[in-house]
Amino acid sequence: MKLKVNNIFYSIQGEGQKTGYPCVFLRLFGCNMRCKWCDTLYAVEGKDFKKMKIDDVIKEITKYGVKYVCVTGGEPLLQRMELERLIAEMPYFKFEINTNGSLPIWIASDRVRYVVDYKLPSSGMWGRFLWGNMEYLSRNDDIVMVIKNKTDYERAKEASKAIKKLTDANIIFSPCWGDMSKQELVKWLLRDNLGVRLGLQIHKVIWNPKRRGV
Repeated sequence: MKLKVNNIFYSIQGEGQKTGYPCVFLRLFGCNMRCKWCDTLYAVEGKDFKKMKIDDVIKEITKYGVKYVCVTGGEPLLQRMELERLIAEMPYFKFEINTNGSLPIWIASDRVRYVVDYKLPSSGMWGRFLWGNMEYLSRNDDIVMVIKNKTDYERAKEASKAIKKLTDANIIFSPCWGDMSKQELVKWLLRDNLGVRLGLQIHKVIWNPKRRGV
């Protein structure tokens, strides 16, 4: 059993509830979406990946000595069976799975938390959110909405109200890098008092946004 891996690296988590914490990133290759503002197309298109045996992935992850793993992509749940196997074989590790919200999630154990995207109109993928996933999410999980413009914000407001009726997962509004003013988004959030968090991608503040593996 092998995983299509784009890269594995050690850094700090740049967004979500775990912002600032050291973790090992496992970036898997392939995605079933093509968001217009995607910042990881190298993990979606082309041949920028290698097929790695589960044992080899474990060796690469464990060499850093950190027991928190962020699985991202691409879309990790396209390789669900392989990912389940990896998690099962690393019982002393905790995992964060970043998913685009269009595929079924599962509760592997209390060692797994989810960061689920809710795609808004500017992504070009609006309407593909799988609402059935709400029953599996809790306050340990994040739902992220990337805001590019006022239309996105208004849709996000409506969605956040509906989501709050179904789960107590943490809702995060994140400004689309380079397109949405952080100050403007904060102004809207303070005005509307939605009970959501502002999320900033601090890794893009610390390092060049186009740089990989940081």
